[in-house]
Amino acid sequence: MFPSSRDEEEVDFSKYFSKLDPETYAVFQTFNKLRTIAIKYGVSLALPEIVVVGMQSVGKSSLIEAFAGLRLNNCGYGTKTRRPMVLEMLQNDDYEHKPHCQFGHLSNPTPIETVAEVIIEMNESVGSGFSSVPIQLKIEHCAMPNLVIVDTPGFQPENKELRELIRSEMAPSNRIIVCLESSKTAWEGFTFTSLVNEVDPDWSRTIVVVTKFNYLLSSDIIDSSDLARQYLSPYFQGKGQKTGSTIIRTKDIFYIDLLPKRTEVKVEDPKTVVSLREYHASIEEATRQVFHNVKKIDRDLRPSEDKLGFYNLKQQLEVRLKDKILSYAKPLANRITSELRTKEARLAELKEKLAEMEGINYKSETIAVCSLMGTKLQQVFNGEYHGLDRSHGQTLEEELSSVVEFSGNQWAANTVWEDWGCTQGLDYWFSSHDARVLGQSQYQRILREFEVALRSQDLPPLTPEEMWPYLGNGTTHDIPDFKHSVSSIVRNISLELFKPMASRVSERLAYFFDRLMEHAKIATEDTINKNRRQDGKKKDWLKFDQLLEFLQEEFYKILEANEQACVDDMMEYLAAVLAVINFGSSFRSRNLILPRGYDVTAPTSEDTMNRVADEMIEDWTKSDISNFGTKWDAEETQKTLLKWAMINFASVRQHITTSWRILAEKHFRIPLVENISNTMIKLVRNKSPKQCQQEFFASDYDVMFNEAQRLEVEVEGYKMAQVQIGQLGSLV
Repeated sequence: MFPSSRDEEEVDFSKYFSKLDPETYAVFQTFNKLRTIAIKYGVSLALPEIVVVGMQSVGKSSLIEAFAGLRLNNCGYGTKTRRPMVLEMLQNDDYEHKPHCQFGHLSNPTPIETVAEVIIEMNESVGSGFSSVPIQLKIEHCAMPNLVIVDTPGFQPENKELRELIRSEMAPSNRIIVCLESSKTAWEGFTFTSLVNEVDPDWSRTIVVVTKFNYLLSSDIIDSSDLARQYLSPYFQGKGQKTGSTIIRTKDIFYIDLLPKRTEVKVEDPKTVVSLREYHASIEEATRQVFHNVKKIDRDLRPSEDKLGFYNLKQQLEVRLKDKILSYAKPLANRITSELRTKEARLAELKEKLAEMEGINYKSETIAVCSLMGTKLQQVFNGEYHGLDRSHGQTLEEELSSVVEFSGNQWAANTVWEDWGCTQGLDYWFSSHDARVLGQSQYQRILREFEVALRSQDLPPLTPEEMWPYLGNGTTHDIPDFKHSVSSIVRNISLELFKPMASRVSERLAYFFDRLMEHAKIATEDTINKNRRQDGKKKDWLKFDQLLEFLQEEFYKILEANEQACVDDMMEYLAAVLAVINFGSSFRSRNLILPRGYDVTAPTSEDTMNRVADEMIEDWTKSDISNFGTKWDAEETQKTLLKWAMINFASVRQHITTSWRILAEKHFRIPLVENISNTMIKLVRNKSPKQCQQEFFASDYDVMFNEAQRLEVEVEGYKMAQVQIGQLGSLV
């Protein structure tokens, strides 16, 4: 019931400022210690908190300031808030004159005059988006309420990122939800209906606060008794105006107004703080106006007195928070005990493993794994490792498409033979082309294809126009020098046809050995795990990931170098063959013959014409000299030239077919299979045990060492929390 008419003239607020009873004070002191332990030692206690949500300009910042009892100007709330802020308030008689403010990320207390500045800076550090990482601020003062408030950015329904952030802040079951809504909004437009239904379906954790209540009480609607009854009756029951159905499914609806003179208090310096006396007076004045204005409403329409005004809200929140703290005492004690046991067991296990690690000979372990990986690579290549099935193999078509992706070179290939660059239009396949092969079977398929492709190359037909640039190509005056013409044709065409094939086979083999190493790595890991199971999981903490990655990377470096060396050696061998092969022909060379009567001291023009004719083909006459090129294009000459070019090209092809396969073996199979174990051991042979530990096992040791250090801190924290929760349990 409301006070009598005489009391309505003067509302007594003294009861709202009385000191807490000893029991309640002890509850909040213990609660504060638990929060301090949770933050300092990094333990998760999920202690009760109050999360405040509301639209921009709904009065959320005013409510937060009112809870704190401090009027901060330009403190960065509203549209400037980019991250949640956990504001822990504690009544502490040690701070009677000035609040004690401590940010979680700072080691020293922050003067109240610069708190706003720090909040602004931390919000601006987020940029234009939002962050879920909260600002931690603890304020202690003799007049401070005992609340833990989680402030959130102003809600914007159209912003999906912000909606999800606020939803995540409302979701934890340890939090009391305070939803703010302006009295200017009918319940049909309540902002948080869907969110509350999602995270608190029965609305048991939700409190609704109607702000700017004096606006409603001073509006024209309550001047008419009929309109007031029509509007306010369903409004105070949380029902919609149009349907009359219940929208606000909680009885905890509070009606408040704050700081009617907020806009009149103008402080240009953001570090300036309104005095506590002035601030409390302003809140008290706004609350008196609420009680005064409510007299305009018929008694039977008025909301319950304990739901009216800021001080009732604050008092109720303290009660709710205390009750939630006490209700959490027993389950929290059980959880702390369970967590402590788990973490102590894990800490003991880590300490045992760390002690064992310090006695390990890391070089021996390293060499053993190097040898094992080389052995597994040989086994996979030879088909002796049974941990891989045919699903790990590839058909020829799958291999070709994968090589394109692996090498980055797009070969215009419709068939395997076009892929090799064959010119003869071969249309047959190997019988194993559709079989999923791996290891040596796949390796030999590549080399057999390569050999067939080499042997299938023929000198392509040449037109007279294509042959013309080669005619007369020589270093002597023996014109035309058909021997050099044949040499040039064979040399140029051999380079054009065989060089891409050298690159192609090297790429195919590099891709094959790349996959072979992947399979060898899998086989090595499987063998290590199998051996551990057989040995009763001894040294199961010892991770070889770094070492295996190192060996794989070094293998790839060797593979890349050998791929290029193989191409270089093949081309060097081809050049040697082209330099020494016999390019002899049936064309006879002609020596210089001077005609009879030729005066070398003073030749006439006729003497010169006769000499030129004699030096060339015998049956030429002086009149033929101007047309001598037609002799080079004679059909018989072309046939003879092509015949010898084809014979010599075949000789080149025969020489390189066998030798290039030997070179492929030299650069791939021999070093990467037969000698790989020794190669891998050489990579680590000169390293000391300490270097092996630091380079290949340091992260494993460091991870466990860091985890052990963190657990030692957490165990200490849980033990301290166990003591405090025991004291809290005695107050239940």
